[in-house]
Amino acid sequence: MTARQQPPWIQIGSEGKQVFLPNVGAIALDHVDLDDLIPALSRQCRFNGHCKVFYSVLEHQCLVSALAPVGFKREALLHDLAESLTGDLITPLKKAGAAAPLLARIEMAVARRFAFQWPSSPAVHLADHHAMRVEYHHLLPHVTKWESLNLTLSAGIPAPLDHYLGRTPAQAETLWWDMWANALVDG
Repeated sequence: MTARQQPPWIQIGSEGKQVFLPNVGAIALDHVDLDDLIPALSRQCRFNGHCKVFYSVLEHQCLVSALAPVGFKREALLHDLAESLTGDLITPLKKAGAAAPLLARIEMAVARRFAFQWPSSPAVHLADHHAMRVEYHHLLPHVTKWESLNLTLSAGIPAPLDHYLGRTPAQAETLWWDMWANALVDG
């Protein structure tokens, strides 16, 4: 197969592994490990960088896991893992347009490879929504049209964002791996 006939691919990890994105069929991820994907999430800024300080997708996953009930911590730590391959696309772009079916296939392949529920369980979806409320409040104070976002801050959110905010990529990775070790025990 020549380079022109080769399907699109993504190079991942420090070892130069490749993930091929065929037009049809399953996306093979058997050779991909969490070690290949977690560093990428620690270097991706949420909200496409339109927040007042750098806040990574990995920090977001840690916050969602902190907000998720016991039994859903692991799923919460993995819920945006596909973004290590696709980038942190804003939801309207993710769900619309010609790329939506490919993005969904990538998300399904990642969920299958790392054995977590996709789409997210209601418990993780709720924790993700609560995290977004906190993030908008702290990271996007310039957003004034709260009504149009349907995001009202609720009282009693148990995890202060300061614990997850302002970490270097290496610090975010350490936090994630610590939470991962606990999630394997607690769920």
